[in-house]
Amino acid sequence: MTSDHLLIEASISMGYQLENKSAAKRLNYKKANWQLFSEILNSQIVNITESSLTIDQLNDKITEKIISASHKSIPYLSKKIYKTSLPPNIVNLIKERRK
Repeated sequence: MTSDHLLIEASISMGYQLENKSAAKRLNYKKANWQLFSEILNSQIVNITESSLTIDQLNDKITEKIISASHKSIPYLSKKIYKTSLPPNIVNLIKERRK
């Protein structure tokens, strides 16, 4: 038994990637210790004065130092799960309906 139907393969791209929620940590800048950040950064920047580095290498080093200083002096936001509550009039309507 044969068929005259041809196989059709399709691929659909939506143009976006799902973000991994566990990797998306956010910093709490309101509780940052800016004095400590400044001290760490100033002590680390002194070590970058090598003239043999290219602009891209210097950029990478400075970025690395800023990220390192931020991890040591800026806490992460806590991941609190907030329950959304309904307005009181809606809650009362639900209670009435359930009676």
